[in-house]
This record gives sequence, C-alpha cells and structure tokens, in this order.
Amino acid sequence: FGKKYQFIFCFPNADKGYRLIIDQVTRFCSRIKNAELIVQLEHQYFWTMMKHARLMIGNSSSGIMETPSLRLATLNVGDRQKGRLQAKNIIQCTSDTQAITAAIRQALSNEFQQSLQSVKNPYDSGKIASQLIANKLAQVPLGMELLRKEFYPVIKEEQYFFKILP
Repeated sequence: FGKKYQFIFCFPNADKGYRLIIDQVTRFCSRIKNAELIVQLEHQYFWTMMKHARLMIGNSSSGIMETPSLRLATLNVGDRQKGRLQAKNIIQCTSDTQAITAAIRQALSNEFQQSLQSVKNPYDSGKIASQLIANKLAQVPLGMELLRKEFYPVIKEEQYFFKILP
C-alpha cells in the first residue's frame, strides 16, 4: 500500500498506550515517503481531509459516528467502540497486521467502495440537534412540582454560618 496511497496520521488522544502508537507511526512515516504524522489538525482541515480520503483507519468515535455521513470506508481497529451502533461503511478488525491488511484490501475494493453510496448514518435522523432536544422536552410531563419555583432570599454576610476569608 505504501507507494500507491498517501497516509496522514493524526496524533492519538492521551489514552493508555498512546506513546507506543506515536512511536510506531513515527517509524512508519520515516520509512514511507508519502506518510505524514500531524500533531494537531484544526477542525476544518480534518473534515476537508476526510472528505477527500478513501479510507479512515483507527478506533475513534469519529470513525463510527461521523464517517457514515461522508460515505467514507472506515476500518475500526480493536474493540474500543464495541457496543456502538455501526453503519455499513465500518469494517471491524483486530489489531494484528494480517487482519488490518485484509480489512484495508476489503475497504479499498471496488465492490466495497461502490456500496458506500447507499450508506445511511444511524446517528443522523435528518433533524438538527435543537429539534431533537425540543421534541424530547415536549414529551416530559410537567407536574406542579416541576413548574413551581421557590425563592430563596440572599442572606447578609453576618447571617452566614461560616466565615469568608479575606
């Protein structure tokens, strides 16, 4: 894969084992001319880059929750995102070299790339967040205990049961 594709790696979060990942990626980037490790990538550049990518490899929630909207093939390595709803653009694999290589080949195959056109994001209902929140709040039964608000007067400093230090 090394000569045919450009690789862009983003620094991982400071989770357990992140230093090992950085060391491995740094070694990879030193051997492969068209591979780069980016320490910090601004949000708008990240999404522009994702829009032009053919494959995302990682184990972040971004790969699970956001790449379906971009119809981007995503290789989810390991079980960090286990239990999350996953769209059909997600390929799950273990962290061994053979499994990752096979999953990359599957993701880049013409058949899989064509299947991405019909991917639906299970996290996108087509409504904006404010609509979803308003709809949920409208379903909450509002009894008197929720509508009544008690007033608590501000007490003077000499009435405090504790002393405010200077």
